[in-house]
Amino acid sequence: MLLRQPTLIQRSGRKLWCHGNPKLLDEPLHAVLCSRACPGDKIIEAIDLAQRWRAENRAVISGFHTPVEKECLRIFLRGPQRIVICPARGIDPFLLPAEWQQKFKRRELLIVSPFDSSIRRPTKQTAELRTRLVLSHAECKTIIYASPHGALSRIVAEKPLLQGAVDLPTFDHA
Repeated sequence: MLLRQPTLIQRSGRKLWCHGNPKLLDEPLHAVLCSRACPGDKIIEAIDLAQRWRAENRAVISGFHTPVEKECLRIFLRGPQRIVICPARGIDPFLLPAEWQQKFKRRELLIVSPFDSSIRRPTKQTAELRTRLVLSHAECKTIIYASPHGALSRIVAEKPLLQGAVDLPTFDHA
């Protein structure tokens, strides 16, 4: 399903484009983030965490871009919880994958981006801005793994960003 003409909303003085139910941003969201390179034991922890969150019906937010985040998304899509997906690019147009369509039709899925349609591909800069967006909307933040010297490590090290409820049970930041 090809989505066009996203809805423009204002959140905390920021323009956001979205497809789906923007009220999902008002729910207590749980962020799950992971660097692209991830040790095997952390992958197993991530899968266990995603299955637990699915059983607990936790609303989740992420970019769902890295392999570990994508695997978590596959697990969440089979559960009852609401999902907020934040691509690191504009979402006009946005090709909605078949496996997301049922949740989207039930208004349990929101695709939200701070980027207008001129941003066609993710870059390191847009990925960093997307990660900051995810963290700013999450009540609880879980970092599965942050590669040393990577962008996620640098963002996580910024204390003001992580104010509020922080859940880093599997945080590995060497």
